Order: sequence, then structure tokens, then C-alpha cells
Amino acid sequence: PTEAENVYQNAEVREGTTPEQRAAGIAALKGLFTRDRRAGASLLGSNLWADFIERKGADLIGQRAGSAEDLGLLAQILRDPRFETLRFFFTKGDEIVGHTAVTSRLPGTVAFAKRLSGMTDDESWQSRIDELKSIKDNLESDGYYMLHNHPSGSSDPSLADMITTRRTAMTLECFKGHVVIDHESYSELNTKMTA
Repeated sequence: PTEAENVYQNAEVREGTTPEQRAAGIAALKGLFTRDRRAGASLLGSNLWADFIERKGADLIGQRAGSAEDLGLLAQILRDPRFETLRFFFTKGDEIVGHTAVTSRLPGTVAFAKRLSGMTDDESWQSRIDELKSIKDNLESDGYYMLHNHPSGSSDPSLADMITTRRTAMTLECFKGHVVIDHESYSELNTKMTA
């Protein structure tokens, strides 16, 4: 068996898991761990593969994310091609110390600051920023990345991505970048809003 097949050897899986589901999982692992989407390197050398073998899963807490490229490669493991999810990765130096996510469970949008009852759009936005600041402070984080996936297959940032990025970077300190991933590549928005 291949290394990807070995992941399932001793893993407990839900009752009723079909051979087809197991094969799909193995295929996804093979696709994830056999190539770097941009630089030609392999994730097999990273700690993620060891996590999969030893713990039958992976944890991004404690992983190194010194650049948008590092995070884009690590986060492929979280990408769900069915819908967009916006994630915030909090770092201390280059180490991921925590992360959180927001999703609308739709393929083409994420409601970052869903309008809350009795609040204006701006108040709802500030409420989300205050929540993220609290998480960042509790983790004693000195920076954060935003990351979300595009199920469309294109990592090109949309106008909405640029607006959300700029507004977040202006209201939540220590922004490091916004990474947009698809299943083959990534793009980055930085503080100058260039991709």
C-alpha cells in the first residue's frame, strides 16, 4: 500500500463508511501530499504528513507560516470544494497559534459580518472585528493572515475579496496578508491590495 493508503490502516472510521468513500479519501490525500501547487516542493517533508501517519489527522496549530505561500500550502488540507470558508490564522512570529473560520456554506460567497438583529451593517462588522481581536489577544498573537478558498477553480481575488481585505486590515491590527486558494494555486492580497 502507498503512504496515503496507510493512513487508513489503523484509523477508526464511522460505521457505514463505504469502500468508495475510503477510496475518495485516499485519492484526496494523494493529491494533497504529492505536489506543491506553485513551487514544485512536496508537503511530504512537512510535519503534516507525520501528523497524518501518527494521529490519523493533522493540526495546523504549531505549524510554521512565515509567508503567504507557506500558509497556502498548509491550508490546502482544509479546502472544501463545495463552498467558501473564510479563515483567520493567528500567529506568534511564524508559528500558527490559533485559527477560526466563518462560512455561509455557499459556493460563491462568505458573509463575513452577517447582519445581527438590531444592528446596522457597520455595527455587525465591528462586532465581528471585536470578536477576532479578542481571539487574537487571548492567543497573545502578534499577527494574522486571512485565507479563503474559491470553489470556482480560480484563486484570483474578487472585488469583494479586496474590499473585505482592505477594511479588515484597517480595523484589525497586525495584518500579514490574505491568501486565496483553489485546488491548484493560490493568490495573495497584501496591505497594498496587490495580488
